[in-house]
Amino acid sequence: MHVCFVCKGNICRSPMAALVFREHLRRAGLFDRVRVTSAGTIDYYAGEPADPRTAALLKEHGCPADHTAAVLDDGHLSADLILAMDANQASILRDRLDDHSRVRMLRSFDPAAGPDLDVPDPFYGEEADFREVLRIIEDALPGLLEWVRTAVEQETSTTSTPSATHGTPARRRLEERRRRADEQGEADPAEAARLFGELVLAYEGEYGAEHLETLTTRDIHAHWIGEAGDPLKALSLFRTYVPQWERIAGPEHTGTLHSRQNLSFWTGEAGDPATAAELCEALLPVRERVLGPEHPDTLTTRHRHAYWLAESGDTAAALALLQQVLAVKERCLGAGHPDTLTTRHEIARRVGEAGDPARAVALFTELLPAREQALGSGHCSFLTSRHELARWTGEAGDGASAVEMLRQLLPLRRSVQGAHHPRTLTTWHELARWSAHCGDTESAVGMLHELLPLRETTLGAGHPHTAETRELLARLA
Repeated sequence: MHVCFVCKGNICRSPMAALVFREHLRRAGLFDRVRVTSAGTIDYYAGEPADPRTAALLKEHGCPADHTAAVLDDGHLSADLILAMDANQASILRDRLDDHSRVRMLRSFDPAAGPDLDVPDPFYGEEADFREVLRIIEDALPGLLEWVRTAVEQETSTTSTPSATHGTPARRRLEERRRRADEQGEADPAEAARLFGELVLAYEGEYGAEHLETLTTRDIHAHWIGEAGDPLKALSLFRTYVPQWERIAGPEHTGTLHSRQNLSFWTGEAGDPATAAELCEALLPVRERVLGPEHPDTLTTRHRHAYWLAESGDTAAALALLQQVLAVKERCLGAGHPDTLTTRHEIARRVGEAGDPARAVALFTELLPAREQALGSGHCSFLTSRHELARWTGEAGDGASAVEMLRQLLPLRRSVQGAHHPRTLTTWHELARWSAHCGDTESAVGMLHELLPLRETTLGAGHPHTAETRELLARLA
């Protein structure tokens, strides 16, 4: 199926809509079944990149910003659905087509849009105008996605008349519930896992057990189970889900690749970093071929391959790979993008492990304000950077400051991530270690006696982190 977005110059509205919609298709498991293009009705900007304000906003939201402006031609006009940004473009399109049924205003897919369906041109405006255009586009995309999904499922021909129903009310409600539950996960992963447990049953009832929407919902459910502190359960689920994706959608479907990425991640989190690195290494060339070498998902696989190499003990190779990934992320996503900051975090950590704790402290000190600005002071990734700063402060020779920093951090992690979350337990272990280092062995032993059974329950008796706590307790007791 071919969907084309059309505006005046093809540097602001239509490329923004097209590139964001591609991400919606990817998340819905439809990326490889729908071709998305965009074009302008004038040739003034032909061959130019997207407006820098459009590109910056796309990068901020994790979307690729690679774009070259095109002029509307017969290829664009042959699309199954042509979406005009305003009434002027709609009129031009209808003048050039006999089949007007293929032309729609983008905002006609937003049931709350009202009578004015124009997407305003932000070109002569400010950054706020571009953000408002993105909001308008995002409001229309759920309805468009449902239309496209139905058309693909029914193998709609190019002469079919687009439906104005935006899918059934039940399906719209399900999609909204899923969106809200996913947003809940950053603040409360356990609650997100509970909500997705209910949603899996609802999606199975609405779509069937083997529909791509159901498979996607199961994957998100498993992800939040892991983030809520049960990596072993998450790994068990993804071991079941990946073969299902391969059988139902095919081995190179974007949903299959996403599930494989999750399988590698939870394999490592469950205590097998070497296998996790191997799984990432096998996935990387497939993602490069299917999505492109600079797609955000491909960069995620490159980052995690390096991460698991480091966790397996090959810090030098990991650092070299991470530096390469950072350069691409800064160019494609921007220096302040959360994904770019994640790679900076990982580089700082591995610099410390390579033998330069003072440099690690400097890198984390520089990183923390940027991560707080991008994510907020209560975000779990920001708390992880605080943990690493405390750790390397101790390794650089200031154990007392490390203890104080970890004492301040531990209650925050308990509040944000839960008392038994693996990362909370990591901070607790580190607090015990540096307390012992500073001479408070009695307090450290008491903490470790409480910590060990929790790590055994959460991670398993054979997990490296459990063994780490057991060994430290044996040395101190």
